[in-house]
Amino acid sequence: MDLPEPVRSALDTLPAPRTVVVAVVVSLGLIALLVTVLVATGVLAQPTVESIDSQWGEATNETTQIETQAIVDNPNPIGIPGVVSVEYTASLNDIVLVDNEKSGIGLSPGKNTIEFTAAMDNDRIADWWVTHINGDERSTMTIEPTVSGPGVSQSLPDQTSDIETDLLAGLNTAEPQPVGTSDREYFTAESTSVEWGEATPQVAPLDIRSMLRNEQPVPITIREISYDVSIGGVTLANGSQDDGTTIGPGESGVVDPTIDLDNSRMDEWWVSHVENGERSTLSVDAWATIEAGGQTETVPLSMFATNETVETDLLG
Repeated sequence: MDLPEPVRSALDTLPAPRTVVVAVVVSLGLIALLVTVLVATGVLAQPTVESIDSQWGEATNETTQIETQAIVDNPNPIGIPGVVSVEYTASLNDIVLVDNEKSGIGLSPGKNTIEFTAAMDNDRIADWWVTHINGDERSTMTIEPTVSGPGVSQSLPDQTSDIETDLLAGLNTAEPQPVGTSDREYFTAESTSVEWGEATPQVAPLDIRSMLRNEQPVPITIREISYDVSIGGVTLANGSQDDGTTIGPGESGVVDPTIDLDNSRMDEWWVSHVENGERSTLSVDAWATIEAGGQTETVPLSMFATNETVETDLLG
């Protein structure tokens, strides 16, 4: 289509799109070079990261958002154009939860608030859980912030916070506890201890041991021990195992089952845990099928039962 001569003349004076792109790239390069020179010569002071605060955002079955706010101080009386980057890494016991960076940031004089969001894979929580159990239920959150740009590179000291839990506290006791039904006491649990075995990505073993004294005038055989363990409503173990321990009248014997908790389900627990303000309940219940005097009965093992509140503050 033929254009009028005035229109063609106006279009001919415009730079080609490629020329515009090259000009923008060159301009940004010159700005970066200029900032580098000004910082190197002391005309501009280095910006510093004063603090980084993070909180949990939306949690789905696959990921959890980490919402971060960084305070960066530009001590100069003039602004710095969009050539600065802020990066931070958040780790729990060396398990990297997120490694995030926001670049192309411009800084006004004084304090600047920079907000950015990163998605954490929920599988990271399952990996952390193994280290937490194997570390006597102790963890350390480490946040490593850095601000960088032309002529600027500064890291803050690592920000750390400690996380401790004691999930099995209510199960360890030397206090005698009756074991039986509402109308008959079969045993006295003279002492009970519960501790974690060596956790793997697949399981966290719960090693249980109780000394039982037979309070009946006949031998009692423990045929089977059944159990149910859940956290935040997510079942980690539900099953039974043969026992076969026989304890004579007035005598004592040991029952020592090991319950393997399914670590692959910890990412499911995590979603409800975050949505509930990092608060959950660990529930443990157990029963024994026994034979005494020719009769078979199922009795609750109250010394193995607990409802323990689990509270964390992983981001500090």
